[in-house]
Amino acid sequence: MAETPLRVDVPRWEWLEEVERCLAFQSVDSREGYLSQVVDHASRYAALNPIRVKTNARGCVAYILVYPGKLAMVGGVAPASDLRSEQELNETAFLLRSLVESVRDEVELTQAVTFPAEFDAEFDAWRRRCFQIAGFQPIAVLKQCALDCANAPVELDSLSHVAKTASSPLSFVPWTRELDSEFVRLVDQTYDGTWDVPELNGVRSTSATLEGYARTGLDSGSIRKWWLIGHGDHYVGCLLVCRHSPKLSELLYLGIVPEVRGKGVSGAVMKFLLDWCREQGVGRILLAVDARNTPALKLYERFGFEDIGTAEAWFAPFDRTAL
Repeated sequence: MAETPLRVDVPRWEWLEEVERCLAFQSVDSREGYLSQVVDHASRYAALNPIRVKTNARGCVAYILVYPGKLAMVGGVAPASDLRSEQELNETAFLLRSLVESVRDEVELTQAVTFPAEFDAEFDAWRRRCFQIAGFQPIAVLKQCALDCANAPVELDSLSHVAKTASSPLSFVPWTRELDSEFVRLVDQTYDGTWDVPELNGVRSTSATLEGYARTGLDSGSIRKWWLIGHGDHYVGCLLVCRHSPKLSELLYLGIVPEVRGKGVSGAVMKFLLDWCREQGVGRILLAVDARNTPALKLYERFGFEDIGTAEAWFAPFDRTAL
């Protein structure tokens, strides 16, 4: 297929028009929220040249966002004018794949996390085809969950899943830079046999993943709300939390080593998390979990988390043949 020639990449801070075109198929509220996030991302991570845009002479457009921790996320795609044009579909997919290839030496993982309910149905079908032509694979459905801490169970110790925790109490050791290697080791151990997007196990290095987590949120690396979970003389898991604002936190990761799963440890960790949130004045906690991870979903439901939406995760391997 003869491609419409590429224009020169849009320089940083001159991408607003192209980004807005990619958001045109969303509701006004969603559009404004996403644009605000993109602008914040551009300011926060300016050193990474974080907004990468490609468009062509016809006007098809795609953009990605580069994050710390060797991660790139698809921001959006849009045809020049016609959702029914196969040529515009293929040209947009070509732009997206070109962006993926252009960051090959900078990132370990390129993915898209989208919220289908926010798109016009016709565009959602077009977007999916564009992703597939560009070499992306759908790998997971993610449940978005939230808890208003005021609605969390108060008498947590009376819950059976907490009461059966192993005989000796757990300890929670806060992050220090000297413990970095222990966090890497525990994340590696606890991700073994995971039901949370297992397709990505080993795709992105644990050290890069943790670097990305450390640069997320209010503290942005200076003070990490991370803990190693001790039981007796051993660490049996880890808990990673991000504080987005004084009142809003996100549970990034809760991992337990395989040999102590099913013994109530996760329930005890959730009790610790909710106690910490109350002490810190956090009013709301967010998390995302693979819809296939039934044990985690049941745990979060018992602690009062509610389903607030569904997202889809797509992955772009680097070893696919470029268009």
